Amino acid sequence: LRGLASHRDDDVQAVQAYLRHRSIDSSELREVTARVAQMRASPAQVRALEALSRLNVKDPQVLTELSQAYASAGSPQVQRAIAEVFLRGDVAAVDKPELASVLQEHRLEPRGGGGDLIDVLLRQLASAN
Repeated sequence: LRGLASHRDDDVQAVQAYLRHRSIDSSELREVTARVAQMRASPAQVRALEALSRLNVKDPQVLTELSQAYASAGSPQVQRAIAEVFLRGDVAAVDKPELASVLQEHRLEPRGGGGDLIDVLLRQLASAN
């Protein structure tokens, strides 16, 4: 699982394939999320976040960690990947107004603008209130 937080895309891809066939417990999920959140913004980090999104995260501690990672993300691609984790997970496990505030306040605009997963998540949060 440590390979998920690797700077090497090949390592991340191998763990992605592994996770398609194995679930992980909450302590493993928390550990790997903390490592992924601390990665340098890169395609490997985006791929790692995509792997996390497929786990349908419901753990409030993990979602809080990802909210903090969103606020300090170094690229719009990383922010979109974090938004995907929330969309596939359980937003009921987080403070929706607080998450919406973080999304809006720290959002990095991609080149070319346009709507994306962050807009979808913001709409979902607004309709859940």
